[in-house]
Amino acid sequence: MSNAFTYKGTDVADLGVVVIGHDRWPSPEYQINAVSGASSHNSGVYQGAIRGSVSKTVRCMMSAVDESTLVDRVDTLKALLTPVEGEGYLTFDHEPNRIYYGVSVQAINPVPQGPTAVEFDVTFLIPDGRVLHVTQIVETEQTIDESPESFVTPIGDVVDGTRLALPLYTLKNTHANPVTDIDVEILQTGSHFNWSQSSAGLLQNEILRIDCARQHVERLQDSGITGTIGAEGNRLTLSASGTISSGDLITIGNEDLYVLSVSGTSATVYRARNRTIQEAQSSFMIHLRNSEMASVIGPPYDWPFLKNGVQNEITVTGFTAGLFNLVYRGEFE
Repeated sequence: MSNAFTYKGTDVADLGVVVIGHDRWPSPEYQINAVSGASSHNSGVYQGAIRGSVSKTVRCMMSAVDESTLVDRVDTLKALLTPVEGEGYLTFDHEPNRIYYGVSVQAINPVPQGPTAVEFDVTFLIPDGRVLHVTQIVETEQTIDESPESFVTPIGDVVDGTRLALPLYTLKNTHANPVTDIDVEILQTGSHFNWSQSSAGLLQNEILRIDCARQHVERLQDSGITGTIGAEGNRLTLSASGTISSGDLITIGNEDLYVLSVSGTSATVYRARNRTIQEAQSSFMIHLRNSEMASVIGPPYDWPFLKNGVQNEITVTGFTAGLFNLVYRGEFE
């Protein structure tokens, strides 16, 4: 078995790279969320914490059959590691069940080790400090037809990892009547998340997105049009013009896209924003994103994290009819 790493889908072992040393992961610093207010100790009211960033440096050796091939391999690796393209998934052969979402932040400086080999360091920044399980769990389009409605995850298994998982929930209202009060409860953690809006509420075909990792809530508005996009490429075909504009951040399926430009019914987009997964969609409804954080009841905000090591029961209350979606990975300390 090789000792290398895979970054953005490329196994660097194919470029003759071997990892010969690496840092131990430091513990991430935490950002403590608190609000001013009196308590028994005259301090802030605790609302939770968000992990800070961590970095990791690996020392590598690259070799080739001749000097010309070595030069080509170095150039290919430099292109792969450029931070211009942003973050990507990262795995190391010595820990195959773990995955990171990071970016290379330091130019490699190859030091010759003879005519057909070089040695260099690669430094990765993991902005959110999270250590994730390589397997992503996706529960999609589960029907809500009563209130309360309960679901279990993962089906026939337990949540991987050694700490709470931070899922992304999307709850869609498919009924003509608006939903003004939504509860999401997790039996195994005792958490009780509530979103409430006494005015318009969540209208038909609108989606409430609960992002536990970013501790952020959004209501996705129905654009009134659909879109088609392939598994690859950045061209989105719209069912009608005049609704989507340059600079919009939109959602199609579970993927977030940033709109770079629009010409008639054709849009050029920047794909897989906010750590969503790039996927093909055909004539799928497009939603516009807008912040709805103020609609969350609190403090404290009781985020519906999932308990590791067990199967979790999730109860959703407030819908007459809707759809439930859930995406997450197990997490490690």
